Amino acid sequence: MIRLLLNLMEQIDAPPEQYERLGLPQPSDATDDAIAAATVLDTEAGAQMRAENGRGGVVDMVQRSKWIDGLNKYKAAQAMAKRGSAPKL
Repeated sequence: MIRLLLNLMEQIDAPPEQYERLGLPQPSDATDDAIAAATVLDTEAGAQMRAENGRGGVVDMVQRSKWIDGLNKYKAAQAMAKRGSAPKL
């Protein structure tokens, strides 16, 4: 899954800061070992993250709301494009 994400990020020319923020190696450095080092599943760090963030919270609700709003705008723009009218983004 991480390799797929790295491939997509490389295709869209994601800036180096994006890889750093996500804790992922740059595509040129994405060896199996580097990807394994970026994975926290089944580690102490992963267990701590699940304990702190696993139940969700206010920030999660706000982010989810923003994501849903963006998705709805995208769907509306797609529907308008099918009808031939230009969306106002």
